[in-house]
Amino acid sequence: MRLKELRNKKKMTLKELSNAVGLSPQVLSRYELGQTQPDFSTLIKLAKFFGVSADYLIGIDVENLIERPPYEITDKQTLDIMKLCKVMTEIQKAQVFGYVVALLEQAGVNVQAALNG
Repeated sequence: MRLKELRNKKKMTLKELSNAVGLSPQVLSRYELGQTQPDFSTLIKLAKFFGVSADYLIGIDVENLIERPPYEITDKQTLDIMKLCKVMTEIQKAQVFGYVVALLEQAGVNVQAALNG
């Protein structure tokens, strides 16, 4: 987990992070030492606080997990994605969106510019 690295980048103490995210310094210390792992909602809270993906926070290098297809996405695939979105819950949509944003940001894409353009 990259919690200590992210906390140090913000030049925060455990106590300061504790106050900011509503977790005890002892719990945060155990996360940093790898003694325990946060539950899903805590992981999301920490990722949002630091402005990173949950994958990044837990140490997964998403770039190396994804084998990029050597082809462009087809119109049918785009339509299929839109159809699948119709059956997703709002939480599932948010998770997919967050994952896509994280992938693009790690690839160096300016997501805000892409969304606005």
